[in-house]
Amino acid sequence: MMTKIEPIDNEAVVIYNKGCLALQNQKYDKAEILFRKSLRIAETTDAWLNLGTTYKALDKDKLSIEAFTKATSDKIYCMDTSFSIKALAYNNLGLMAYVRGEDALAIEYYDKGIAEWNQKVTPANAPKDKNYKTALPEFYDCLWNKATCILRSVCSGDYEKWAEGWNLYENRFLKSSLVRVHPVFKSIADRVWLGQRDCRVVVAQEQGIGDNIMFARFIPQLEKQYNVKIDLQVDKSLGDLLNTNGISCPVEIDVRNYDYILPLGSVCRYVEYIDSAPYLDALPVEIPVLPKKLNIGLVWSGSSSHTNDRHRSCPVGYFKFLSQIGNVFSLNPAAKNIPAWVNKLDLSNSWINTAGILKSLDFVVTVDTSVAHLAGAMGIPTYVLQPRKETDFRWGLNNKENLWYSSVTVIQNPNDWEKCIENLKKEMYV
Repeated sequence: MMTKIEPIDNEAVVIYNKGCLALQNQKYDKAEILFRKSLRIAETTDAWLNLGTTYKALDKDKLSIEAFTKATSDKIYCMDTSFSIKALAYNNLGLMAYVRGEDALAIEYYDKGIAEWNQKVTPANAPKDKNYKTALPEFYDCLWNKATCILRSVCSGDYEKWAEGWNLYENRFLKSSLVRVHPVFKSIADRVWLGQRDCRVVVAQEQGIGDNIMFARFIPQLEKQYNVKIDLQVDKSLGDLLNTNGISCPVEIDVRNYDYILPLGSVCRYVEYIDSAPYLDALPVEIPVLPKKLNIGLVWSGSSSHTNDRHRSCPVGYFKFLSQIGNVFSLNPAAKNIPAWVNKLDLSNSWINTAGILKSLDFVVTVDTSVAHLAGAMGIPTYVLQPRKETDFRWGLNNKENLWYSSVTVIQNPNDWEKCIENLKKEMYV
């Protein structure tokens, strides 16, 4: 039985609301103080849930897990009963397990969260009428998180879960921070391609450039397998590169010319195999002739807008040892304060130019950015450094090899850049 506080102390509610505002404004230190103060006055699952989110943002993982666990308790008063605090807490516990690389435990938490949510949406005493409509949608965020967890298992070698993972991946269009495709497709949004043969299909770009490069490999395979004509809608600069490699990417898309639309991230539901051999190429772009024989491309940071950039980007100083091996060239287009041992290149806003530069390098060292995907797609020897926390599902867990690119070696990061660089050195010097 839930222990109720009747009525809950108004001061605790006021302080809790101030904490929520601080959390919303990303003032995490202030939010922590306010939520803890509210909990001292009156313990609520709401405050525990938000305190757990605050601790997560502050990288206080142990405290975050403890707070989320408290939020699952039936013995602590819940202020907002319009949705399931308990389900949200289980979802967050799943995320914390995912960060630690404990995929089986993460899925267990996600399933608990989904079950709690469904109980809230369709309680045991709900009308049995088939036309009964519930007040809340499915727990799409939790279903999406479960998808990425299952797909990381797939990318680690558990291929039997391929269909389950990609089917759940469709929840990216329903979750709270939903994935979007270009609004030009609004008029045919209801005509989603489901494997029909002998038709014209436009594939719409979505997510980041790296995703577009990774999934674009499947366009020729789908055309042959289903006898369809496919045009891919992507950024013009990337489209120019893909066009030169036999993947049709028109500059302008007229939706009246197509029978169906397919979001690019959905192609894996219809493919039969993954060919990890190179599928992109470019003419070499000359780079400065320098004394040392090896030419090394380096990417140490990605876009600051990336949700995990604080764990993904690495201080450039960690890579100085590369300058003892060869000539180091920056592949960071927006990098500032480039050290003297890193050579600058003309990285114009052209993926053909970037591909040409990669063609002139001996190998690439990069954090997890779109350059990793481009280099892998071209067959360039590449070392990809995993983020300190929360690795992308595409690289799997604890693998040097990966499912997508035969030339890419994945460097594990035990939540410590120094140890990650040591892993890189060991792999390079073998």
